[in-house]
Parts: sequence; structure tokens; C-alpha cells
Amino acid sequence: MRVSIGIHVPAAAVAPLSSGEAYVEFFRQAEALGLDALWTEDRIFHAANVLDPLMLLASAASCTRRIQLGVSLGGRPEEYRAVGVPMERRVAVFRESVAALRRAGELADGWIMLGVPTLDLAHLRRVAEEVAPVLRETAAR
Repeated sequence: MRVSIGIHVPAAAVAPLSSGEAYVEFFRQAEALGLDALWTEDRIFHAANVLDPLMLLASAASCTRRIQLGVSLGGRPEEYRAVGVPMERRVAVFRESVAALRRAGELADGWIMLGVPTLDLAHLRRVAEEVAPVLRETAAR
């Protein structure tokens, strides 16, 4: 059994790194030290402002080669209540979401750019199936 070791990216406004260059150095050092992953978080409710996780991960991806990137999505009961998902269903909803995104990627030949403000996964699948031909046509140009 292989154990993967990662580090959490400082992302809250109460203790962020001082600059974009400091983040680049943090990402490079984490990889140079042999860590396997960088993790950040995305929270709906947080006492502090949290830096955008996708921007942090995009920055990390631009200056590293092998380290895995990840994001933790919600972990507090009030976050689940706010989006209408019972906390005890979080793993099932995550698996359903990943399956829907994989299917969308298959239908769109790997190209996904969706902004769907819903947890209705059947609706997400229908949207992906409707959008896929347009995405394929656009990519072929």
C-alpha cells in the first residue's frame, strides 16, 4: 500500500502568503521536497475570505510537473444545508457528480466548460448531452 503525502495551500485571507511569487515558491518547494499533492479548499461559509481555489490550483499547475492537485469542497453541516444536500449523502452526491462530469467529458471529447447552478444530476447529464455536439463542432474548427 502506497501512502501519499500532501500539504494544504494557505488560502484564507487571515493567513495567506504575501504575493503571487510567494505562492509559486511554495508550490515549487512542495514539489522539490517530494510531496505528492497540494490541496486547497472551497467553502460556502467561512469566517475569513478564502482565495479562489481554482486560481490557486491553476497557478500550481503552471509551475509544477508531477504533483497532484486537489480541492476540498465543504465540510460543515451548514454548507450542506445551504445547498439542499443532507450531509450524510455527501459521498453519494460526490460520486454522482464525478460520474456526470466524466460522462460530459466523454460526450464532449474531453472538453468541459459548464456553469450549471444545480445539484440535479439528471439535469446536468441532459445539459451535457445537449452541449456535447456544439462543443465537438467548435473544437473541430
